Amino acid sequence: MLLSRKELSMVTKDDHEMRNQQEHLQQCCQELRNIDTKCRCPALKMMVTREPELMSQRARSLPRACNIEPTECYF
Repeated sequence: MLLSRKELSMVTKDDHEMRNQQEHLQQCCQELRNIDTKCRCPALKMMVTREPELMSQRARSLPRACNIEPTECYF
């Protein structure tokens, strides 16, 4: 979608960041869908082994955000 200069000037940083987050979530969801259901939680756990607690919490909730099973991972 192409925007006019006027429309571009009306796009705020927050709108841009929100779109980037949505695109990133969609990419993460697609990658997660490509992993066998029973392997999703172990793969997420492995990904965040060395990451801070916030990253771990986000990873545990990612399946729910993607609307795929399992909806929550416990690790």
